[in-house]
Amino acid sequence: MYLTQGLHRAVQQDPDRPMTIYGDRVRTARESRDRISRLAAGLRSLGVKPGDRVGIFSMNSDRYHEYLLAVPWLGAVVTPVNIRWSPAEVAYSLQESDTRVLLVDDDFFGALPAIRSVSNQMRREVLGWAWLVSGDRASGSLMVAFSGSRGGRGRRVNRSGCLA
Repeated sequence: MYLTQGLHRAVQQDPDRPMTIYGDRVRTARESRDRISRLAAGLRSLGVKPGDRVGIFSMNSDRYHEYLLAVPWLGAVVTPVNIRWSPAEVAYSLQESDTRVLLVDDDFFGALPAIRSVSNQMRREVLGWAWLVSGDRASGSLMVAFSGSRGGRGRRVNRSGCLA
């Protein structure tokens, strides 16, 4: 079993059925699969390899859904970033999880200079969504960073743990 299995099954069974609805955007299973595969190809073109960490700094939306499936599509590990964290907490999470790429929603582009000012982890300039999904067609796990009174802790959850 792999994390994108539900997506592939939806495309096989009813490809034109809506998979995500966000505001006025409605994406079918087929459209979602195509966008997710292009996003995975875009991440691969940035040098993301199986096992690499990819952060998601995003609101809950159709794009978050695409991020969440594109990362394991190429075998990388999702590292969600809490949108309520301070720039220092975000930077700490990126450093501790050894995040290679951070996917950022448009709503949070304004936070990047502050995060960059306290992090040496962000080595690459931000590329637009259109560029990232313009790649050619192309099993992972999840890492969650926790913050607490005794410092942050990251825990990696394997595939069976994600599916349980």
